[in-house]
Amino acid sequence: MFKNSNEGTELPVQDAQPVDTTNAQIRLSEQEKPAESQGSRIFEIDALPIDNREAFDLLFFNLKSRWKLPFALMTAMSACIATLGLSENSAAVVIGAMVVAPLGQPILALGAAVALGWKQEMARFVGLIMLGSVAVFGIAFLINVFLPDATPNEQVLARTAPDLRDLGIALAAGIAGAYGYYRSEFSTVLSGVAIAVALVPPLCVAGMMLQDGRWLLAEGALLLFATNFAGIVVASLLVFFVGGSLATRERRKWFVGGVIATLVFTLGLIAPLASNYERIAEQSSVQTRRYQEVRRLLQADPDNNRVTVLSIADGQLFLLLDRRTPADPDVERLRARIEASTGYETHFVPAN
Repeated sequence: MFKNSNEGTELPVQDAQPVDTTNAQIRLSEQEKPAESQGSRIFEIDALPIDNREAFDLLFFNLKSRWKLPFALMTAMSACIATLGLSENSAAVVIGAMVVAPLGQPILALGAAVALGWKQEMARFVGLIMLGSVAVFGIAFLINVFLPDATPNEQVLARTAPDLRDLGIALAAGIAGAYGYYRSEFSTVLSGVAIAVALVPPLCVAGMMLQDGRWLLAEGALLLFATNFAGIVVASLLVFFVGGSLATRERRKWFVGGVIATLVFTLGLIAPLASNYERIAEQSSVQTRRYQEVRRLLQADPDNNRVTVLSIADGQLFLLLDRRTPADPDVERLRARIEASTGYETHFVPAN
């Protein structure tokens, strides 16, 4: 008999049933299994393997409710750092801006959302990327108003003529970045991905050049950003698709639509990228032929062992001159022959 201390009554023993502790433990363990992904607010049981939900929650900004202000702050600071670094022609500062910039995560997340066919997430990240991109562009435009006018430097010009190689870099880096989220043990690659694929610096160059009235350079910088964006989305889509993160039957139409939109956007970039690549390849071929012509002329010179090709760049040829001075009549004749044959403005640099 069990006594109720409050009422002073007794309960019959026969009402108590023996407890099956084995079954209770099994039921308890079954109830605890989903607890691994309780942080997930968007995934269904059949939509994603359980061991990947945490990675998607991290990628989709679901683990922290107050991420918008830090995201906006880091985006603004990266834009400031990149703009000032570009103005100073400082590669180190620009690299720092790449590491600080958070734009890579929503672009990777967009590719994952396409793989899963998540309409709401696709729209959400497209909006976030557009908002962040416009903010970076606008910040660079405004900062450049207060910067001294100057001829575009090396860091600026390096981001105004993308070609097919840049698309290849974006694809490779996007695969590494997506895999870094997919497999947490490789998360250390994410900072390297941010450096390899510049997202904020091209937008800053576009804003700066537009403020300067240099439309063609601004257009080239925007093309580089679009190339990096497309490469990362395609790479992320492939990684998560191959990894088994597939859209459910109900979301398959959004998966197909997202894939088509991604491919159309990417293919639309091929023509200008191929054109730039062809132009660069032609310039390289011309420079090689002219270099060979210079070597031929030098070998024909009796004192060719005293002249060395230093560099050929921007239509100018620099030669290292040993012993003789640039005013030597023989040097002047050699200069005339080289300029007539190659079209290069030729400079002789006396040896020390």
